[in-house]
Amino acid sequence: MQINTTVATRRCILTLGLLLGFATTGLTGMALAQESYPSKPVRIIVPYAPGGSVDVSVRIIAQQLSTQFGKPFLIENHTGAGGNIGVNLAVEATADGYTLLASGPNISMSPYLSKTARFDPLTSFSHVARFASDASSIGVPASSPFKTLAEMLTFAKANPGKLTYGSSGNGTPGQLAMELLKRRAGVDIRHIPYRGGALAINDVLGSQLDMIMVAASQQVPHIKSGRLRALGVTTPKRYFELPNVPSIGESFAGYESITWLGLSAPAGTPPAIVARISAEVRKALSDPAVEKRYQTAGLATDFLGADDLTRYIANESKANERVIKDANITAD
Repeated sequence: MQINTTVATRRCILTLGLLLGFATTGLTGMALAQESYPSKPVRIIVPYAPGGSVDVSVRIIAQQLSTQFGKPFLIENHTGAGGNIGVNLAVEATADGYTLLASGPNISMSPYLSKTARFDPLTSFSHVARFASDASSIGVPASSPFKTLAEMLTFAKANPGKLTYGSSGNGTPGQLAMELLKRRAGVDIRHIPYRGGALAINDVLGSQLDMIMVAASQQVPHIKSGRLRALGVTTPKRYFELPNVPSIGESFAGYESITWLGLSAPAGTPPAIVARISAEVRKALSDPAVEKRYQTAGLATDFLGADDLTRYIANESKANERVIKDANITAD
């Protein structure tokens, strides 16, 4: 059979032209979506109460994004079930870039802690950017005989179950941070959960607890006044408010347990929109005034873009799942 090469060539050119046309149309659509976004207000679901530390911190970035985009980024507080009501609401929203979630360690912890979490840390979200982080800190009363982390752990190893630590509650970042340290150090320290870090701090100040593991930002005033002594912080680097306090990672290589704040969107949100928001978050954090506002709130500006944040959450989820199962932690 003889093939008409002229006809075949024309068909190949036509097919290639159509494919290039489709590709160009797709790229143009992505570019238009990116350039026209946002055309209306964007809501940020905060799964915690108004006036709390998360709410206050998210409002800083929301105000800056409103200025940069020229459209309002509005906060909606949806509380309940340890934050899972708000997270579930965000996951079920239309994936068009007009609903964002104030995300944090809860999304890589809750699926392993609570039956009310109807989401997966990775497949349920298009993660956008991390913008701030806080350390937890081991604090002991000024009267404590422990001057260093090593002294405390040496005593704990020789006296299993004798020491106690308080946290902000079951399944909170402070508890997971201490349980991770206990695993690494091979010690047994009893957990006493409280309904908030302030209550735990009050009891350690009264020497009713041996130590606490709660947000460093909550402890700073008491540490600076001399009523508390910090033995270590959970961030990879030293906490900016406590530069003389070593990070736990200085004693246990690779140890890290931070409370981070970020923005995530429902899975399937257009990548061009995710990239645009991520770039604007980076820009916002480069403003010294924004950095100062976060430092005043006790937080460090701490940027991760979409891909890096997704990888970070994947690793954090695996680590949290192991700790939660090993320590039999539950929030229900």
